[in-house]
Amino acid sequence: MLTYWSLAALKWMCARASRPTRYKVASLLCDFQYVVSWRKRARVKDNVTKVLLALGRAKEEATPITRTIFRNFGRYLADFLSLPIYSNDEIRRWIGSDDLSFLDELRSSGKGAILVSCHVGNWELGVMAVALHGHSVTAIAQAHKNKKLNDLFKEIRHERGVSCVGLGAGIRECVKALRRNEMVAIAGDWITAGKGVAVDFFGRTVQFPQGPARLSIAADVPVIPGVMAYDEMGRPYLKTGEVIWPPKEGSKEEKLSIISKRLAQNLERWIGQHLDQWCMFHRIWPN
Repeated sequence: MLTYWSLAALKWMCARASRPTRYKVASLLCDFQYVVSWRKRARVKDNVTKVLLALGRAKEEATPITRTIFRNFGRYLADFLSLPIYSNDEIRRWIGSDDLSFLDELRSSGKGAILVSCHVGNWELGVMAVALHGHSVTAIAQAHKNKKLNDLFKEIRHERGVSCVGLGAGIRECVKALRRNEMVAIAGDWITAGKGVAVDFFGRTVQFPQGPARLSIAADVPVIPGVMAYDEMGRPYLKTGEVIWPPKEGSKEEKLSIISKRLAQNLERWIGQHLDQWCMFHRIWPN
């Protein structure tokens, strides 16, 4: 949504300004994007409207929520780009999380896991929270078209113990990582390419990516939904959902469907709770 140079300038500012100032500058930048990026604004509003209708809320709320989403995307950027100035201990004290001891138990039993989030709050920081808890994490991330922009994101992730692989070509590496008792992270609320899995999402059928379920079946490891949303005080807090193990019986397609539907139910709950933090700039439901 933003260019490399605008984000590089924002990163430079974030290293020198207070958090309130960072938020203000990033919010102004995203206010500008809200005005000029009319296609993205229309997609966000369409997504928000469908969620509101499914929740029994007035569709008139869509416009102010859409504007807030753009501003909250600025907050996400400001926090992500300022991470290099903080130590791991400072980040641990800043963020909150549910009890993650069950991840330690999984590792002790010789199992990795697939961490699946959605674009709510600060999804990058959620993955890093698991890495800071002492786990090796590989993130599957869509590459930015601009190599400098791609490198900027990869560098910040790598500094916090998160390795990155691209979509498609990285699947084999992820299976190897899972079999090494490591964690693999992927966003599960948007299908970028290829065939998906049909799930019910806010009362409408939508295609979810097959990747999380396919990896789960291939490596015999669980899918763990999670979200790093900002709480009422503005603190990022990592919530985790149910541990979804691949079914023992059924065809491959049946297993894919079961895992994906349970995953969609978890993500749906969090998106409904934090709709104004759902920074999804792609149209989820076809017109």
